[in-house]
Amino acid sequence: MSKVTLTHEQSTAIEILKETGISFNGYLEQKVRNGFEENKNNCLNKLRHEEFARAWIEGYEVESQFEVGDVVSKISGAEFISGDIIGEVDKISSGEAKYHIKRGAFVRGKDIRHATELEKQFYALGRKKPKLEVNDLFIDEDDTPFKIATFNTLYSGNQLNKMSKGTAIQLLKCNKIKYIYPIEHRIEVGDNQELLDRLKQ
Repeated sequence: MSKVTLTHEQSTAIEILKETGISFNGYLEQKVRNGFEENKNNCLNKLRHEEFARAWIEGYEVESQFEVGDVVSKISGAEFISGDIIGEVDKISSGEAKYHIKRGAFVRGKDIRHATELEKQFYALGRKKPKLEVNDLFIDEDDTPFKIATFNTLYSGNQLNKMSKGTAIQLLKCNKIKYIYPIEHRIEVGDNQELLDRLKQ
C-alpha cells in the first residue's frame, strides 16, 4: 500500500505536533472529537482519521509543489495529450487535480514531477517527450558523428555515417551518446551571400 500524500502545509503541521510531546493517541482523540481548531493545524482536518493515523505511524509523501511556467513530466496516470509526457503548468486551481497543463487538462501534483534539464531542452524544441528525429545529428562516445536516418549505413569515406532511430535510442539508453544536434537548430545557409560575407569578416 502506498503512503498517504500530504500537502506541504499538512506535513509541516504533523511534524510540529510530533515535537510537542503529546502522544499520537491524544492527538487522534482530539481530531475525532473536535478536530484541530488552531489555524496552523486546521489543514489536518481535511485528512480522514485513517489518513492522519497512517501518516503519523507509517510516514507520508509530500505533494509536489509547482508554479505557473514550470515544465513538468508525467510520472503516473494517462499521458497529457497525444502521447506527450512533458508539458508546462499554465494554471493552478484549488481542486485535487490542481495543475493545468498548457493545451492539456488538470492533473494532480503527485502524478507529475519537475522536468529534468534534458527534458526541458527537448520541450524547448517543441518535442513533448525526449526523442530523436530523422536528420538529427549526434556524436557518440568515440567522437564519431552520425545522422539519424531510417536505416543504418557506415561509410569508409568522408560521408556522414547514418543510424536508425531505434539503434540510436539503444545507444542513448546505454549512455553512449555524448551530444545531440537537433534538426530544429539547423541553419540553412544555401546561397545566403549576406551571411557568407559576415563570416568572412
